[in-house]
Amino acid sequence: MADLLALSSAVIDEGQPLEKSGPLNRITHELSEIGPRLAMVEAFSHCIVFDTDDGLVAFDTSNEYGGAKCVNQ
Repeated sequence: MADLLALSSAVIDEGQPLEKSGPLNRITHELSEIGPRLAMVEAFSHCIVFDTDDGLVAFDTSNEYGGAKCVNQ
């Protein structure tokens, strides 16, 4: 699981060059927890996942193929 907030902070707040951080739009299809009951899957347009009292909600603005892959992960 990547620490996406640390990666973001290093680039935005500390000015870390892309040569060190690597690509910012990584397409790993890896689930990373962002906070309590909130996660993100790194995909082409990313998928945000909320854990609600009624179950998981996955929000993906990409396409049906990318969305299905994120949900199945």
